[in-house]
Amino acid sequence: MVQSPWAQSESQQEIVNRVCDVREAVESSITSLPATLVSQFLSPFHEKTLDFARNLINAHKPAQALEYLEAQRSLLWPQATAEIKARFLLLMGIAKYSCGSEQEAATFFLEARQHNPND
Repeated sequence: MVQSPWAQSESQQEIVNRVCDVREAVESSITSLPATLVSQFLSPFHEKTLDFARNLINAHKPAQALEYLEAQRSLLWPQATAEIKARFLLLMGIAKYSCGSEQEAATFFLEARQHNPND
């Protein structure tokens, strides 16, 4: 049975919602740990979040990627490592560029470089 694109989109949103729920539960249970340990522990979860956004961009859905990244920023940013922040900003820039906002993309690229200047 072939799913309609709408059904696929709904199932993707369900996955995103579940990932967000899990991340929130994990983050709330580890707030008493040292910040560096929390960042290292959450890094794999943040990587998956960014992988999902990258997949949206690669599927020619930059507007959806922007919406997703903007929604994830408040959850991801406080505990993110410098590398995760740089990758997040890079993906924001790529999505903005793909949507035709070159100036905004350039701002994200420059900010990403500040977080990880050696990459």
